[in-house]
Amino acid sequence: MNIIDASLKVLRKDISYYGELIFLTKFGSYLYGLSTLKSDIDILGIYISYPDKVLKGEIKRYFEFSSKEEQEKAKFWDFEIYIYNFFDFIKKLNSGDIKALNLFFSYTNQGALIHYPKSYKNILNILLKEKRLYINKNLISYLDYIIYELKRFGVRGSFEGSLNFLISFLEKYKDKKLKDIKDILKLKIKSYEENKIKFLEDRLFFFGKYFLYTFKNTYILDILAKLKQELEEKKQRKIENLQKRIYHAKRALYELNMILRYGKIIYPFKGKRLEKLKVLKESKNINVKKEISYILKEAEKIKSKVKKLPEPLNINELLKLSDKVYKNYFNFPLLSYTKHFL
Repeated sequence: MNIIDASLKVLRKDISYYGELIFLTKFGSYLYGLSTLKSDIDILGIYISYPDKVLKGEIKRYFEFSSKEEQEKAKFWDFEIYIYNFFDFIKKLNSGDIKALNLFFSYTNQGALIHYPKSYKNILNILLKEKRLYINKNLISYLDYIIYELKRFGVRGSFEGSLNFLISFLEKYKDKKLKDIKDILKLKIKSYEENKIKFLEDRLFFFGKYFLYTFKNTYILDILAKLKQELEEKKQRKIENLQKRIYHAKRALYELNMILRYGKIIYPFKGKRLEKLKVLKESKNINVKKEISYILKEAEKIKSKVKKLPEPLNINELLKLSDKVYKNYFNFPLLSYTKHFL
């Protein structure tokens, strides 16, 4: 038994007090068909509360487990497990929650399924027939996600230009002290943007202007070289983060297009979609501006289609749907008891 199986065994035991685990699937790159040997494993699932627990109000919204250390980047051996309560799941599905929608349509990827019993297939058929549960105006949240992923990271200009200017300037006067050339430097600085020079001054004169002025420029160049290296490393991390956001945004765009066209998301991705996502995920030479422009343009086109979709299910309709599921699974209607959980 590996550590994932052991963790699932513990979670199953915990869940058994509250209800029954009815569905379990691999998530993320394993669901999308984009996993590599370095991919960490994410697992999502659904459990359904026992009728007596619903009557008593003893419902736990979710169960979770993670092998990841806080503040650390996930490694390929890491994994996370998250199990939704059924009521919470359909509520999120109805609201256009992206993770709930991914979980809902994960049944289309047979290779990702871990626990897919006949009892859940019956529940799934009931939910699939209620199209307004997952195809409604709340899909606008998908578009919000796409735009958010791109806007939360801007391609901001750095102070590289000013830094390179200062390094180049001091290279010409290596054997002198800064105080000997400060008047020349001041004249040069006037031709640059004030906020960029302030940035340089804050870092260059951290010992105090006059104290640092007594050092030779070779010493200052060493400080600037380290600063330049730090900025380059930071810039590279930002580029990598932006590429991840573009990848997730484009994936969400593909998913939304499939929902609108076919009434479902089909996993794993195939053909051109798969190849384009692979490039975004793995390539280091993508045209960032072109990708962002394309995604935002497509998002605007889809927005008009989403606005024409029907309203999501209201609370009474969600109650009736829950009642139908409980009649099917436990042969026990719960219509009047589930309002509190929805």
